Amino acid sequence: MENLRLPLWAGFFIVVWLLAGQWSSDYATKTEQPTKATAQTQQNKPTAQTSKTALELSNSLPTLPDELSSRPSLVQERKQKLDLVVVTTDVMEVS
Repeated sequence: MENLRLPLWAGFFIVVWLLAGQWSSDYATKTEQPTKATAQTQQNKPTAQTSKTALELSNSLPTLPDELSSRPSLVQERKQKLDLVVVTTDVMEVS
């Protein structure tokens, strides 16, 4: 055979096909659904929360007592403490 190009390309494509098949079997995503785990989690859920829909849950929002709502929140106090640090470079100033 003077021209081995065709058998070489055929061999190359066969090797690529075999490698792709092996790679897909090694790294394939597992789609098995655990049946026992879902049955156990459904048994552990309280019935009061499962019977309410999402819209019914938003109707009863918790409120803070008047003592807590009158003073500044913890987030605001920490933000005031963090505002004391100012970083200045030749490009920008961050406070």
